[in-house]
Amino acid sequence: MRKIRLALVLLAIAAAPAAAAASTWTFEPGRNTAALVFGVPVTDRDAFRLDCSGGKMSISTWTGSPPRGVTEGSFPTSLSVFFGNRELAFAATGRVTGGGTGSGRATRIDARISEPAAFLTSLDQVPRLTTVIFAGRRMAPTPAATQTADFRKACGF
Repeated sequence: MRKIRLALVLLAIAAAPAAAAASTWTFEPGRNTAALVFGVPVTDRDAFRLDCSGGKMSISTWTGSPPRGVTEGSFPTSLSVFFGNRELAFAATGRVTGGGTGSGRATRIDARISEPAAFLTSLDQVPRLTTVIFAGRRMAPTPAATQTADFRKACGF
């Protein structure tokens, strides 16, 4: 019994840094692209990804299952972002991707950000990123100002 308890404690200690690392924003520069990523896409309920390429920007989030009646493919949906009491609503595309929890079908929601510079300025002024999709509210702390600045520079916004 003590060996099992010790093994569980060691496993929890080993997993703690990985879990903590997964819950932070990372800046991923690329050739003519960049991304700011929070959490682990597909597996984390509150995962976000901001991407830019060719002067355009998008936001993505994930949920464990698609809406009722959707079992595969893409579907139209919406994504709202809240900056304090101000809401920005975006037309979005949902995609059943697989790999989700429970049903085995994760769903990715992507929306194009029409005014990237204004979006990033607003993001720097609030303590958390709050979005609402068909599956409910998603929240995360906002990226550090230095990460937003690096993303902005890499994207040309």
